[in-house]
Amino acid sequence: MNFIMFLGLVHAIGAIVSLWVFTYRAGYSPWHGLSPRVLLMSPEWFAASMVKMLFWEVDLIVWLVNDRPASRWGVPDDSRSGRITRVVPLPAEID
Repeated sequence: MNFIMFLGLVHAIGAIVSLWVFTYRAGYSPWHGLSPRVLLMSPEWFAASMVKMLFWEVDLIVWLVNDRPASRWGVPDDSRSGRITRVVPLPAEID
């Protein structure tokens, strides 16, 4: 196995692990996965997670530099549908 293949394998494994972590941090079980119903109900979270999954190295560095903040995504306590939304607003939306 040459170095380029090794880097590709590490990136692919990291992408899978990052999606698992994003799912867990959003409040869903990483062992049972997400149903297609939840993915269709939460297109913003799904799109953001797919982009972050492809660039997980950058996302990891930003997360570590920002002192490992909690996820802004999750299921609100009063939700009956289980839709993943932005629970904590962006800093610009707080003002």
